[in-house]
Amino acid sequence: MAIDVTEHVQARDELQRVNRGLEEFAYVASHDLQEPLRMVHSYSQLLVRRSGSDLTSELRQYTEFILQGVKRMESLIQDLLTYSRTVYTAADVPAAEANLNEALDRAIVVVETRITETGATITRDRLPNVRADTAQLVHVFQNLLSNALKYRSPDNRPEIRIRAEREQDKWIISVSDNGIGFEPRQAERIFGLFKRLHRDEEYPGTGLGLAICKRIVERYRGNIWAQSEVNRGSTFFFSFPVLAE
Repeated sequence: MAIDVTEHVQARDELQRVNRGLEEFAYVASHDLQEPLRMVHSYSQLLVRRSGSDLTSELRQYTEFILQGVKRMESLIQDLLTYSRTVYTAADVPAAEANLNEALDRAIVVVETRITETGATITRDRLPNVRADTAQLVHVFQNLLSNALKYRSPDNRPEIRIRAEREQDKWIISVSDNGIGFEPRQAERIFGLFKRLHRDEEYPGTGLGLAICKRIVERYRGNIWAQSEVNRGSTFFFSFPVLAE
């Protein structure tokens, strides 16, 4: 029996070519956007300094709006750059093992200030090694921990639990919290580009964090999904194949 896979191979090659093109475009566009932003930021601050006491409260407020917009745009550009670097190609999966315990440790260090401020507690299982890039998995844990701290319940201190469970040929890692949660029907939407469930005034963000996590996890043959209920907390899961013995 023979199976003609020519179309599948051509489709895969075309997808890889398009992904590389998108990655290049996002990287160049993001860099080109940074320079005018720096100019806006610099000249806004210069205007404030030059005006001194002559600057009215109204104009000072307008300047603050400009600086807030610049900061938001800078965050958006950085997230776009991160997203562009996680473009999936079948040939670039590293042969090295990634230490999930190390990735989690490094992520906790990054959000340590927020953990202290909110009085959060984190409990964790011993995590396995998987085939991926440790530095990118730091970003996954960092984003999930940051979300658990950001969307915390106003009535309770954040409680975050990281578990690892083996199901046949894959490891499933879960990050649970006791935060405000979200409606179950939004569980797929939140992983889309620029998809946000709250207004920026309530919870600042670019809407790219979970999309980046999805790209990273899927890049290494994994899956990511979420379960939640309003005011009942959320659990984010991601899975990776078990390493061969």
